[in-house]
Amino acid sequence: IGTSVGECNEPCRPAVLEAPQPAEDYDKLARQNIAATNPDDLTYPLVLYRVQLPSGNDFHLLASEFAGLSNYLHVLQQIVIYDASDLLTVKQIASGQSSTVRFDAFLADRLVGSEEVLLNGFHVCNDECPAAVISCDPAVAAQQLEVMKRLRTELQNPPTQGGGVVGPFGNGTVNSPQVQQNIVRVRLCGGLEVYALQSQLTELPGIFLILQTIHIADITDDHLFYEGNDQYGHINSFSKLVNYLYDTNTDWTLDNFSGCVSIPECTDEVPACGAGGAPDFSDLPSMMQSAYSGAATLSYPYVLQRIRFCDGTDLYLTPQEADELTDGNYLVLQTVRFNSAGHRVNVYTAAVDGDLLTAREILQLRVDEPLDRLDNYPACPPEVDCSAPDCAPAVTAAQNNWLDSLMANPANRLTNLEYPVTVVAVVGCDGREEWLLQEERLSFLAPLNQVYSFTVANASAQMQVQTVTGEIFLGTLAQAFSLASEGELQTLDNF
Repeated sequence: IGTSVGECNEPCRPAVLEAPQPAEDYDKLARQNIAATNPDDLTYPLVLYRVQLPSGNDFHLLASEFAGLSNYLHVLQQIVIYDASDLLTVKQIASGQSSTVRFDAFLADRLVGSEEVLLNGFHVCNDECPAAVISCDPAVAAQQLEVMKRLRTELQNPPTQGGGVVGPFGNGTVNSPQVQQNIVRVRLCGGLEVYALQSQLTELPGIFLILQTIHIADITDDHLFYEGNDQYGHINSFSKLVNYLYDTNTDWTLDNFSGCVSIPECTDEVPACGAGGAPDFSDLPSMMQSAYSGAATLSYPYVLQRIRFCDGTDLYLTPQEADELTDGNYLVLQTVRFNSAGHRVNVYTAAVDGDLLTAREILQLRVDEPLDRLDNYPACPPEVDCSAPDCAPAVTAAQNNWLDSLMANPANRLTNLEYPVTVVAVVGCDGREEWLLQEERLSFLAPLNQVYSFTVANASAQMQVQTVTGEIFLGTLAQAFSLASEGELQTLDNF
């Protein structure tokens, strides 16, 4: 449905973008793209975008329907759709009446509907930055990264045909593009954010959210460039700006962009126990079995929460289950909301690594094994016991002599190594802290408390190295062992 300004005629509504073709041509192309979409071919989750075209009309499009329109649209609203049965609130502008419609039904109505509509309480002046991090198949997340790498390579080494570049710049070049350019900051599924050319979004597999749009009115436009939280400088060349696109390794932003992602944070906080004391979990197995038995008739939206009880236990429960287990003294660390029976989120357990499961499947899984984390909850590091093992004085002395001999010969430690190797942080009998190869640790029988480990792929692989003076740099294992021999090594790998 092409929706004109209607009641959205507000001062904050963006100006329409100038386009080389008559404005009505873009409306026609949008309708053609909508008509070409086969609902049976859609994969979920996906995003439904409300966009403004050069005519000033608004259309509701999928990313796959941006073809030919990308450089000439403003994104006004983004709705994450997890399943064809997801419900939308549809308000008819002319009558003011609202109704609830399934997503698949709305898709079919986009071409035959005659009235202008607003979805899910849309108002153009809301302009909220999407805070969601969307769960997706780990394989799709990997595909997105591969496409980003390919697009980055192609932009920096563009193919040529005749005298012009074949690609997003029409028959021109990055220094003289023949088509209008927009740069967008997008959040990929899994949470990674990168800058991209808006015209190339149709090449991205899976789902993404658009967080910022920068219209390039002139290739010499000046842009503020930030790396991390520090202003790095100005970029006033489009060709230089292109060099930073699709960079998945650097945290950089443009033009005062302020992040808006909402991700739960790790916390060691444990609530105080109430008058009833610590919770009694004896009824938990039967409670979880009962929840799964009724899962076929769940009502949506359905909510699971990560609950921390006063004994430090974390469990995924419904609010009603949490209240049954305790007198209310618990922390809610995360809320996972399932919009429909087909809504899936990433699940992590000892046996499941990021699989996308529905609420019903999760209720079945938690009957059999503990849920480690759901959706975008971080993999919080476990508490580390850095205490020294108990040793007899003679054992402590022998251990220190052995460690001293290791540290004195850093080159010998790397002779004839077969990579990859595991490096471990250990605490010795008298509290001495050292970094060892796993094979070194296993070769000495005196107790050593291992507190951390990581893998080094090859001799030239770099890791974060911190010295006792606070200097931090990327160095090799040989450099780290050399510092250790001099007593100058503080820590490795950001431990």
